[in-house]
Amino acid sequence: MNLELIDRLPTHGKTERDHYMQHPISLFDIPFDPYTQKEAIQAIADRVKAQHKTRVVTINPEFVLESMENAQFKNVLKTADIHLADGIGILWATHFLARKPLFPRLYKLTKPLYIFWQLCYSLVLIPFTKRVTRDPLPERVTGSDLFLPLVEELNKNQERIFLLGGANGVGEKTAKKLQEFFPGIKIAGFFPGSPKETDAAKIIHIINDSKASVLFVAFQFPAQDIWIAEHFHKLHHVKLAMGVGGTFDFIAKTSHIAHKGFKAKRAPGLLRRMNLEWFWRLITQPFRFIRIMRATFVFIGKVWREKLKNPVIS
Repeated sequence: MNLELIDRLPTHGKTERDHYMQHPISLFDIPFDPYTQKEAIQAIADRVKAQHKTRVVTINPEFVLESMENAQFKNVLKTADIHLADGIGILWATHFLARKPLFPRLYKLTKPLYIFWQLCYSLVLIPFTKRVTRDPLPERVTGSDLFLPLVEELNKNQERIFLLGGANGVGEKTAKKLQEFFPGIKIAGFFPGSPKETDAAKIIHIINDSKASVLFVAFQFPAQDIWIAEHFHKLHHVKLAMGVGGTFDFIAKTSHIAHKGFKAKRAPGLLRRMNLEWFWRLITQPFRFIRIMRATFVFIGKVWREKLKNPVIS
């Protein structure tokens, strides 16, 4: 972790916020831009208006773990233009790794136990306070929460939007929903496609023919971001490309990724506010047990070991 960027936790004063805007925070060698959702939307929209080709990645703990084992994926994340913290685990980890011990003398005598106590204490507090997640990243910016307000902002300039991914008609249903939400929106097209390299030429041809300026890709992780990174330069009119995972399913209110009767639904508002979406997914999609455990407990273990190696002390 790039500790020198966060060796002093900010109070969100102007100087500190300006510093973090200019110097992304790094977690396990993956950069993060310290944007709120509103700031992220504005930053993306400004780049699109300026005709800058922009690749956005929304990174959660599962992405970070994958990047530790997949060099190609790690490079895809690092070379993106905007890096957003998609998950409370990212906010907690950057805060925990930057936190100085409250009792330095006790810390020096009982380092492993002290850090373990810090870890448990901070994890228990996550559902009840933002104190253990608020710095240096101001808030999580999830792809599913970002999608609609970003589309609304892009629609102000009549950007042409293409929806790639979403099997069994999900892409088409999402396009219709967007037309209901934002009358007059320019949907350049939609196509289920796949991340297979054998399908790439056809997909690129379809997108280029549509003259789309914005591309949202809903392939499974990590395929969607790898596909974008590999083919972005071939998309002649596209100024913005972003992977959105299961967002099309939430917008279309479909269940094509249902597995043995379990449907993909967003967690209730209360659980989202308490940062317990992972628990909701575990209940409603038990077939994802291994993925969820990996994105929580394995990730926590990695953070703890990093803290043991690189503690922040005065």
